[in-house]
Amino acid sequence: MALTNKEVLELVPSGYFHTYLRKMEEWNNEMPFIFHLMSIMVVLGNKLGFGIHGTLDRGVEIFPNINTILLSPAGKCRRGEGSKFAAKVARGLGMNVHEGRCTPEGLMDKLSSDVDVLLYVEELSVLFSKRDFLRDIIPFLTKVLLNSGGQIDELTRTNGVMTAAKANLSCIFTTAPDWFLTTIPEEAFGGGLMSRFMPVYMPDREVIHVDIGAGRHGLRDGSVWSEFAMEMQKLVNFLPRGYMEPLGEAEEWFNNWYHDNENKVVDDDRMDPHRNRAPANVLRLAMILAVSNGEKKITKERCIQAEELHKRMEASTWQMYGYTDNKTRGVDSVRKRIYNVLSKGVPMAHAEFLKKVLSYAKSMDKLKSVIGEMMEMGEMTMINKAGQKPGDYPPAFWQLTDKT
Repeated sequence: MALTNKEVLELVPSGYFHTYLRKMEEWNNEMPFIFHLMSIMVVLGNKLGFGIHGTLDRGVEIFPNINTILLSPAGKCRRGEGSKFAAKVARGLGMNVHEGRCTPEGLMDKLSSDVDVLLYVEELSVLFSKRDFLRDIIPFLTKVLLNSGGQIDELTRTNGVMTAAKANLSCIFTTAPDWFLTTIPEEAFGGGLMSRFMPVYMPDREVIHVDIGAGRHGLRDGSVWSEFAMEMQKLVNFLPRGYMEPLGEAEEWFNNWYHDNENKVVDDDRMDPHRNRAPANVLRLAMILAVSNGEKKITKERCIQAEELHKRMEASTWQMYGYTDNKTRGVDSVRKRIYNVLSKGVPMAHAEFLKKVLSYAKSMDKLKSVIGEMMEMGEMTMINKAGQKPGDYPPAFWQLTDKT
């Protein structure tokens, strides 16, 4: 289920992120809070860069840089508008922010002179594409993102081998999820790039607000973003550089959770890379949350908070894969359409479902055939009316199962 703004505030009940979200609430900003939270968390993670680290084992250092993809139907969640706020904070911090399309050579040029780069892409189709001349960016990002602090070498077309001493590259990407059906190349998933992101899917926004007189409030002078930038800089300056030590209770909790995660059964093999990266990602989130609360060590509370946030976002990963070529390979247009219209994760009334799907099927017989196949495979289910016998048609509602 989609995270409400209230639930997101409860996930971060204190600290810098809570203050940031409260400002968005004060402005009645339309972008969902989970989008705001993930965007500003990416900024703090990148600002921390290689300054601090945690460990998963001897010699296995984890740095707090994270990446996110914000997914929502076009025009629904104002994801492009609101994520610009985080980019403004980043610029206020003096961070190297690159916005829009780029090439491996262009990014290597930036990283070779400044190892800390925030890549902000409001429409992901300008960066990823099935067109050959845009495919090179995918293996490059797969290699560079979540870099462990080692040297990066890249053979470029015009400048030969370029070298970056380190690569603290973080990404904030936004796009409409149905773009995955026609645009994203399969190697972005098969090669593991998407497992380097924490995706968040929201079907709609809960705040509907407009204020054409907002210019009177003086927001264009940048003072708000400068204040948030200064507060973030204070938090970073407060930390001692190097190893961020966990307290004893945090170690015990993390050890128990780690073994539970390793034993978790994954129904879809595309989720394996995400499950495998979960310990590192939870540790990254725990470090970022600790810093946002002005803490120098990792507490059990921050670990639990990080795991809960990660768990709540995990459903978004399922939503993301629901739109990929891999998910729908060999699936006809009717089945793809059903995935799309039921993707919100909530039951849809039968009449509304027919209105959105029947024209794709051309006939009721065809639609019933596809529905029957999907139900047999456990991909969707019908919810009957009160007093209706199980299996009777038509049902009250249709819904995708958890596996989809």
